[in-house]
Amino acid sequence: MFHRSPDPDPSKTPEPGARPLSGATLASVRSAITVNPLVPAIETSISQLLARGDGDPMRALQLRALREAGIAIEDDPVAGEELVYPGGDVRLSINPKSWRPRLDPSESPFDAAARHIARLSPRHAHAYEYLASQMSPMDPRCELTICIPVASEEKIETLAKTLANLSHQTCAKDRFEVLLLINDPYEDGPPSEDIDQAFLRRCEPFFDVIDAAREQGLSVEVCAAAAPADLLTIGHIRAALHSVAIERYRQRGPHFPDHLLMRADADMDYVEPAFVESLLEYGRENPTTLNFFGRLRATPDALIEDPLLLFGYHLYHELIDIRTNSGRTPCGGPHATTWLTSYVQSGGFESWRTCGEDVVMDEALGSLANDHAKYTPFVYLGRETTIYTNTRRAEIAGLVGLPPAQQWRSEVARFSASNPEVRSSDPQNHGAFEEAVSDPLLRIQIEDALNLTIQVMFDRKVYRDHAAMQGLIDTLSPLYGFELSIIPCTQPNKEGAIEYRFVIESLGAMVEWLRGEREALMAEQVRMQQVNPAYAPITRTRARGLKYDQQRCEAPKS
Repeated sequence: MFHRSPDPDPSKTPEPGARPLSGATLASVRSAITVNPLVPAIETSISQLLARGDGDPMRALQLRALREAGIAIEDDPVAGEELVYPGGDVRLSINPKSWRPRLDPSESPFDAAARHIARLSPRHAHAYEYLASQMSPMDPRCELTICIPVASEEKIETLAKTLANLSHQTCAKDRFEVLLLINDPYEDGPPSEDIDQAFLRRCEPFFDVIDAAREQGLSVEVCAAAAPADLLTIGHIRAALHSVAIERYRQRGPHFPDHLLMRADADMDYVEPAFVESLLEYGRENPTTLNFFGRLRATPDALIEDPLLLFGYHLYHELIDIRTNSGRTPCGGPHATTWLTSYVQSGGFESWRTCGEDVVMDEALGSLANDHAKYTPFVYLGRETTIYTNTRRAEIAGLVGLPPAQQWRSEVARFSASNPEVRSSDPQNHGAFEEAVSDPLLRIQIEDALNLTIQVMFDRKVYRDHAAMQGLIDTLSPLYGFELSIIPCTQPNKEGAIEYRFVIESLGAMVEWLRGEREALMAEQVRMQQVNPAYAPITRTRARGLKYDQQRCEAPKS
């Protein structure tokens, strides 16, 4: 566990024998690191922010917030300029130039790793160096690090499934490793021994799961930290994980080939056994692809009885294909893999991000390839890289009438390591399948899901364009079997532009499409159980009928 002190000293020598969570007992937890790496360093955050360049709306917004908080920042600071806090008693050096994205094919992976650590705040660089040195050394044959944040309120069985799936990979286990960061927020007051002890008690059940995976031969390294809830950002958690992985690579020494970093989550219900092997094979054969995605799908047991979730996820992935085939940027998400050099050269995760950190990361990686025809910004890989993931957030979104593509909206559930509603594995979705498909509300809910999904998947230019909307009708109507038309919205938007809306005139053959998809999912479940014993469907009990705000629904059309 990261130990905190009120006055961090990066030169302090770690206490002999202190270790992060690389062993199985509580006695191995304590560390003498004098800074909490889960609290973003202000100088690093500002350096990354200034590196975004003039005209970036996020840059201007964040700089204004910092100035309002009393931090003095020049409008156009130069690289290396010192940042002066109010009172003049704290001076921090910032260097935006070192974070500015640039693709440099001549930079070696070892040099990139060293540069990444050097541009961090001295306090954080010291912490990551010490953490990596206390873990087992990276295997010389290791080609991939899978970086997984684990909230202390995560269900133990959720992490157990993830590690069991990774233990059953066909790939030789010395070719990849798993790096976990167990994170925990505290709400009241400064850190204390009581907070630390409570955190350790919550972590203890995770140790048994981790040890079981190690007994299966899986290389798992672990660190853990508690931090103030208002400072525990997902952007910095992912940045910290990647920094530890990069430092582990650096400590292995020069002359190793480029290394793959995969961002992942602890909710892998099922992973195709050839997943890791396929990633490594693709990376070896395509070194100029900067960012590649395994196929991410919702776990079948959540969709088999829920036609709204089934349609919502299918539509989401269908529109991803349309979007990417038309040359737009990828839809950010977990389970993306990139090269260590590409990660460093893109600027990495931005530490102030409270959500959407993966979307920003994917956009930064994609922009690296803009002026380099030889490089491919991103690709989606095939069926052999499929991960079936937990749907708990989408289930909660469904209760307020939102489709899976809108599940990340703030009104669904807040982003936090402490969020029992989202962390819970209790089922939240709709009633039995046949009851749901015969419900008179189904047509209007499918219609709403269609429009809300299009709004989040495409920019406004698409759904202001009558021809573009008609093109979507020509694609979607024969696919799903419903009859669609488009109408202008009753009022132009605030910018005066006319926008359009899909109207489902009739569900037509869609119910039969839903039944066919349900049968295919049931057959897929059988295959998954035969292929991977780590997969076990959840028996889900549900409330009766569709949960929806019925006052918004018009009478069904005949």
